[in-house]
Amino acid sequence: MAFQLSPGVLVTEKDLTLLVPAISTTAGGFVGAFQWGPVDEVTLIDSETQLVDRFQSPNDTTFESYFTAANFLSYGNNLQVIRTVVKGNNNDGTGAQNAVANITAGVSRTRAQVGANVLIKNEDDYDSNFSSGGTTRAWAAKYPGVLGNALKVSLCDSNTYASWEFVNSFPNTPATSTYASTRNGTNDEMHIAVVDETGAWTGTANTILERFELVSKASDAKLPDGTSNFYPEVINKKSKYIWWLGHTSNVETLGTVWGSAAQDSTFKSTNSGNGNINFSLSNAISNDNLVDGNITTALNIFLNDDLYDISLLPLGKASQPW
Repeated sequence: MAFQLSPGVLVTEKDLTLLVPAISTTAGGFVGAFQWGPVDEVTLIDSETQLVDRFQSPNDTTFESYFTAANFLSYGNNLQVIRTVVKGNNNDGTGAQNAVANITAGVSRTRAQVGANVLIKNEDDYDSNFSSGGTTRAWAAKYPGVLGNALKVSLCDSNTYASWEFVNSFPNTPATSTYASTRNGTNDEMHIAVVDETGAWTGTANTILERFELVSKASDAKLPDGTSNFYPEVINKKSKYIWWLGHTSNVETLGTVWGSAAQDSTFKSTNSGNGNINFSLSNAISNDNLVDGNITTALNIFLNDDLYDISLLPLGKASQPW
């Protein structure tokens, strides 16, 4: 061992070329089947906790994908995940689908009646194909899969607030917002609750998952900070569970239609006699029986070297060795 008899500088050279970088700094890419989450979109996951939060726990058809991803995350913290599903053919009812609700609350409809083959894969897909509204549907689950069938959307305004089943969870009575009032508008406020109707998400039926208080029916409504308070925009921006597809038909005959500007508008009131304006989402399909073609098509997303720097590709279920 080198040593010095008096103070000074001791220079030591070490060869570090044989050191292997820790896997936590190595980016992995993975394609698999999951119960929930965006489809054909890359999501950066850094822990198993985040994997569950984004894609939910495994079931009998997704466990191979889930545990492959979870195993990588037990050693590293940089896994770029793509969920993919079996798309199916038009109108055959076999491909993965989002749960949806008809614009008339409380009316049960078949898949054909509410619109067959509603597959909203991710936010880009929604913005391109569903965001304009005007459909026969009021709401859709955020992502495809049968977990969406557990969701319920419940809303009320001043006309139904007193008898609304979730009245105790929203302390303020919806009425007229300051924004609408200064423009001679009235009755634009309402509350919206996103509910776990069956208990599939929380284990307890009718648990509120999300609350949206005093949102507005006026398309131009703004909060004091200048952000939109128009209820479809609030829902689409903030909800983890649902997309807006169209305005409900459960409203009184007289008044201004929802989605109009606030100026001089007296917005139509909800007209349920018991205060329960509930939209139970249904008709979702989970198709997670992936074949090699589904996986390879999704893996092609990683071919964009400008966006993705992938070093490892852990594989889950496949019909043959790769």
